[in-house]
Amino acid sequence: MEYTVRVGEMGCGVCGANIVQVYDKDAEFFDENPVDYPTWEFCPNCKQGDLPPDAVIDAIEDITGVGL
Repeated sequence: MEYTVRVGEMGCGVCGANIVQVYDKDAEFFDENPVDYPTWEFCPNCKQGDLPPDAVIDAIEDITGVGL
């Protein structure tokens, strides 16, 4: 499945770190801005929010080189 990952668009309400937003392939965008709510939205620092499945987290870590 195809996903769009955005980091740093918003800060976590608990710790202030940049949150990760993951959109699935069906999400709509207008001028690169999301029209839909993210499929998953979470803070990699304090683990608040909706964590995606491990396979998605592993892919994000592989791409970014940052452990979540």
